[in-house]
Amino acid sequence: MAVLRPRCCHRLGTWLRSGLLLGLSACSRSEWQEPEPDPDLVAADRERQAQIAAQARDTAAADAEREQLVLALLSEPVEPARSLEVSEFYAVLGYYCGQCHPTDPDFVRPPSWDGLYMGDLNELIQIGKITPGDGEASRVVSRIRSGDMPPVSATGPRLPPAMIERIVQFIDNLPTTQLPENAEQR
Repeated sequence: MAVLRPRCCHRLGTWLRSGLLLGLSACSRSEWQEPEPDPDLVAADRERQAQIAAQARDTAAADAEREQLVLALLSEPVEPARSLEVSEFYAVLGYYCGQCHPTDPDFVRPPSWDGLYMGDLNELIQIGKITPGDGEASRVVSRIRSGDMPPVSATGPRLPPAMIERIVQFIDNLPTTQLPENAEQR
């Protein structure tokens, strides 16, 4: 079945096609030359790309190291499980929570950022996320146990029950009066 179009639309289509062809032919003239790139801008762009690549390599290496540590912790005998060290605690948080909550000690918070930074045990205690001496009462543990954290939408792994118990044990062993000297992440 043929579609009938009014003659004015046919003429309009012809005008548009011919205008487009004229525009394309003007762009393909030999007088057009690509401007020479500024050597300083090219060098700066290459340096910036190298910095980005180096940062990506460093991040990938740190992630791989963290994963190896967490896998080693998971492979330890369950009974009796030794308490996590402070550096292992940060590695566990970074592995399971670091997708949304940075643990990197060099993390600089942007002014508009309102997320939770998990790389400072003192801060986590001050803001009430961790209750020294009482792991089960800590908000971090209750959010993990309830299934809120990490959220279902997160692509990272979920904390296995044995690792949750290690976190609880770590918090239970924290002194209620003063934190150990090595509480800050290095």
